[in-house]
Amino acid sequence: RAMRMVGLSYVPALTLAEPDVRQRFGPPRELRRLPGDVQVLLYPDRGLAATVKPGSRAVLQYVAPREFEARLRAPLGAP
Repeated sequence: RAMRMVGLSYVPALTLAEPDVRQRFGPPRELRRLPGDVQVLLYPDRGLAATVKPGSRAVLQYVAPREFEARLRAPLGAP
């Protein structure tokens, strides 16, 4: 009880593609393309980063929106 949760990572059981994430959460505020055909859709107002790669399972990461910059966007580096 003394520890607070700062974030949550979730790997859905089914494969999500970029269109699936956009359908559920809307257009991202920012889209980052990483090596290996990986895309990160950023939703700072929701505290959400969705990482997708064709043929792989998506990873959804949630943090408090006020911590989005430090915990999710900054680790990705400059656009």
